[in-house]
Amino acid sequence: MINEVKKLIKNNKTKFSDFIPNKNEFCNEFIALIYNLLSNNSRIIQVSGKPGSGKSTFVQYLVGHLISNKKNLLSALWINTGSPFSDKRLGHNFNEAPEQLEYIKNNIFLTNISSYFKQQNLIYELSSLKDFIHLNTKLIIFDSISYNFRFKLMKFNEIDIKIKLINSFFTEQIYPLQMFASLNRVNLIFIHEVSYKPKLNKNIKFLHKMFDRIDSIMIKLEINEKREKILNLKYHNIEFNSKYNLSNNGFEFII
Repeated sequence: MINEVKKLIKNNKTKFSDFIPNKNEFCNEFIALIYNLLSNNSRIIQVSGKPGSGKSTFVQYLVGHLISNKKNLLSALWINTGSPFSDKRLGHNFNEAPEQLEYIKNNIFLTNISSYFKQQNLIYELSSLKDFIHLNTKLIIFDSISYNFRFKLMKFNEIDIKIKLINSFFTEQIYPLQMFASLNRVNLIFIHEVSYKPKLNKNIKFLHKMFDRIDSIMIKLEINEKREKILNLKYHNIEFNSKYNLSNNGFEFII
């Protein structure tokens, strides 16, 4: 079915719910599509949304399914720079699959980064590793990638200093991560918070011009005028929207 779905959503905004009759099949096909894109195209997913939109809950849901595929069991490195990782939220996402949940808990490795300097050192150490494949860690999640840098940048008022810092953030962190992912066949997930910009009359992520240039699967979690939660995915000529909900069952697609 995955090839059919890919053909149907090509060049238009198609909802999976038009073709998939229940939540389990919807989830399976969504995960299969993401896995296919990561395996054959992009190495990066960028997830953005306002505070409380469910970004971390969704990424836990996504990563949990990606690493616990029985045909290809994997591990993930989750790097926190802001809010701590929530075991409770992860439990909600997989409360109906205790064995799967146990595997996911044992194969998401957590580390907390409390400063821009520590984040830079971690990325340097990662990008210096010559052989990362044997660890079976195929996903690295940054929640959120620009959190510490934003606070560092706020300490300066001079435009020229800010520009130098932004350039160094790209050359010393983002670009090395991209090269590391490409060389080691590792997938990156960047989580971004967005904020409203009156001049643009829309919500945008921090350093959006820089991050939007990266070839990525772009996923936005938004709330429409009807107060419905909408997940929007874009990658080149593939685009679709789906409603979702956050509850005691974690992240759920509404179909």
